[in-house]
Amino acid sequence: YIHYLSSIREYIKAINNGVKKEKARNLLCSNIRSNIVVSMDARSLLNFLAHRCCTRAQQPIRILANKMIDCIKQTNEFEFLEELLGPKCIQNGFCNEGDMCCGRKPTLEEILDVYNRSKNDN
Repeated sequence: YIHYLSSIREYIKAINNGVKKEKARNLLCSNIRSNIVVSMDARSLLNFLAHRCCTRAQQPIRILANKMIDCIKQTNEFEFLEELLGPKCIQNGFCNEGDMCCGRKPTLEEILDVYNRSKNDN
C-alpha cells in the first residue's frame, strides 16, 4: 500500500513538472509482469509492427514489438517477411511522420522535393 501511495505522489509530481500523462503513467504501480499470447495474421502483424516499432511509439510497446521481431527471425519460417518487419518507414521506404520523423528514412516531402527538382532540371 505504501508503494502504491508513493507511486501516485511521483506520478503527480511528474505531471506537475511537465511530463506527459502517458509517460508519467509508467511511474504508477500498474506495471506488473504479464504473460501475453498474441494471434494475428501476417497483415495484422505487419500493421502492428509498423506502428509500434516507430520511434514515436512508447518505449514499453516498442521493446515488445522488437522482441516479437526477434522471435519471428529466430524461427526462420518467415524469411519472406523479414525485410518488412519494423516501423512503417521501413515498410514504405519513406517516413510519413513529417516534423516528427526520426531520420531513418526520408520523408515523403523530401522525396517529392528531389523528384520535382530533377523534373525541373530536365
